[in-house]
Amino acid sequence: MTINLLQLKTIVLQKLRTSYGKGILWLAASRIFWIVNTLTVGILVTRHLGPEKFGMLNYAISFSTLFFMIISGSGDPLISQEIIKSPRRTGEILGNIALLHGILFTLFFSVETVFLYFSVLSSSQKYLCLIISLAYSSYIFQVIHPYFQATLQVKKNGICFLLAFVLYALLRLLALQFDFSLGFYAWIEAFLHISTNLFLLAAYIFSGGKLREWKISFKTILPVLKPFILLSCGGLVSVIYSRTDIMMLEYFSGAEAVGFYSLAVKISDSFLVFGTIILTTLFPAIIRGYEKSPSNGDRYLQKLTFSLFYLMLITAAAAAFAAEPVTRWLFGEKFAPSAGILQIYVFSLPTLILLCIYHNIAIYRKKISHYILTVITGCVLNFLGNLWLIPCSGVRGAALSSVFCMPLGILLTMPCFIQSRALLMMFLRSLSHLPFCKAER
Repeated sequence: MTINLLQLKTIVLQKLRTSYGKGILWLAASRIFWIVNTLTVGILVTRHLGPEKFGMLNYAISFSTLFFMIISGSGDPLISQEIIKSPRRTGEILGNIALLHGILFTLFFSVETVFLYFSVLSSSQKYLCLIISLAYSSYIFQVIHPYFQATLQVKKNGICFLLAFVLYALLRLLALQFDFSLGFYAWIEAFLHISTNLFLLAAYIFSGGKLREWKISFKTILPVLKPFILLSCGGLVSVIYSRTDIMMLEYFSGAEAVGFYSLAVKISDSFLVFGTIILTTLFPAIIRGYEKSPSNGDRYLQKLTFSLFYLMLITAAAAAFAAEPVTRWLFGEKFAPSAGILQIYVFSLPTLILLCIYHNIAIYRKKISHYILTVITGCVLNFLGNLWLIPCSGVRGAALSSVFCMPLGILLTMPCFIQSRALLMMFLRSLSHLPFCKAER
């Protein structure tokens, strides 16, 4: 088997000139800017606020996320796939989901308000939570994001994200310059959500979209409601999975250990984002391949699985190699222990990207419950792993649990169902050979 590197380079350049490639580049540009903003303005803000105020702000963000995760993007793959399968019903799909987002926001905001009224939180903490929660009212327009994905206009998503991130960074610098209150920082966090969705709305209108074409049909919203809620619950379970390590570390090892671990997780998650950008951009092509013939869809899916898995594996190896010097250089000696944690945790990336692929396939095949079972199993195993490994190995034990428990959850649950078993075998075949080249006869 031979690989012509010149031909491969030509193919890559041709792909980057297509709508898929341009979309990936714009989304990657927005994510790179976000990472740069985190490593510059984010560090300045953290130092300026201090541990107590910074903790209050992040608590408010996490608190609001738990209430509004169900409308914050977990259902995007379902919306995108529904538009691809029924393009004539686009206006109806957008109208139904926008209505659903509005109803769910009203419901959860009311529940959160009542909960905060009876909670023991301070008045300032309640104030911060309500400010950030108000931002989710703009998510009625968030349906435009999966619409652009489905209609091969991903470039517009990237541009909207980039504009919102730039404004977000400028406002934080303004708050630093004039020493604004913590409440102003909460409004900036809310503005990030609101501006992103308003930019999406503006892009939709300028590209010829009309809000009056959005229709509401109560007959057709009910069939979508069940998978949408299931998918959003899966997103909530994923959030709980990501919080388990931190909560158990705080119990066993204290706040300092949580700080070291959180930094390693944030760095690793930044690498995962690039894989998910490629996946969400190219997955509509896989759906179209399946619509033409199952063999076409399987072939495209195998290529994407191979590419993303080994991209994440190579990224993990490079990050583990550079973790020690880079962590000390960027964050100083105080965060030096995070390097050892990152060298372990980053190898969860290949499994996490496979889980993202499984997530999208489960939506397309309407087997969301299978995916949720896998995630729940991974959560339970991770809890048990942390219970055993953290007392034995400290913070690195939590990282080891994250690396090994989710693959084990996949291997335990996917063989339980016929379709997921076939998908697991396809994953294994995809990872065992190079699907882009044929062996020479």
